[in-house]
Amino acid sequence: MPPPKNKLLRKLLRPFVLKVKTVKLISVVPEYGRTLSYTFSKPRGYQFTAGQYLHLVAPGEEIDKKTVRHMSIATSPLEEGLLISMDLSSETPYKQKFEELQVGEKVKIFSLSGSFTLEHLPEGRPVLFIAGGIGITPIRSLLKDIQLRGIHHPWTLIHVASRGFLYEQTLSELDGTQYRIGRSEIEATLDACLQEGQKPTVFISGSESFITSLTSMVMARGIDETQICLENFDH
Repeated sequence: MPPPKNKLLRKLLRPFVLKVKTVKLISVVPEYGRTLSYTFSKPRGYQFTAGQYLHLVAPGEEIDKKTVRHMSIATSPLEEGLLISMDLSSETPYKQKFEELQVGEKVKIFSLSGSFTLEHLPEGRPVLFIAGGIGITPIRSLLKDIQLRGIHHPWTLIHVASRGFLYEQTLSELDGTQYRIGRSEIEATLDACLQEGQKPTVFISGSESFITSLTSMVMARGIDETQICLENFDH
């Protein structure tokens, strides 16, 4: 059925078409700088795949291009709640709304999306995860899902950051080789992880400039483009 032509009617029907859900803020945890982690209630029966993102509406706002952002879910589907982390340093009107959000208040979410998942990989396939800064959010979801579902994927994590390593304590408790480094250490760390004969599937998450640079570096070390999965945080 095509959408109604009447603008007012389209606006009234939008929440039903998009299957909008309301979630309550359970907790806020300061991470580093102005990065905060928000845990929201999970709607009953809410299903998503580890590594996906949802659309998050600014508190108190209606759905509009200026009031909605894509936000990666950092929790595994098997964990309680929906964890979303956000860097508020840009001080945009959208981010300011979340800086003022209080525990117990509610926001709207809708439309899951994203192909940054492990669904296409055969079990046992080695994986190299590379995150730039807050790009670690969907990777946390994937790593926790591997642990909680008991999936066999030998994995290595490279987290590149300048100000702080988000989820460091949680992830350091998981099995897997892990590197937390600055940009100057990227080349040497990739050399260590992609020695001759090692051909893992590579997941790269971060800003557009980060994933463009890391994709080139990884391909230069013999990884085929078809074995690289990307999540662009500039979307």
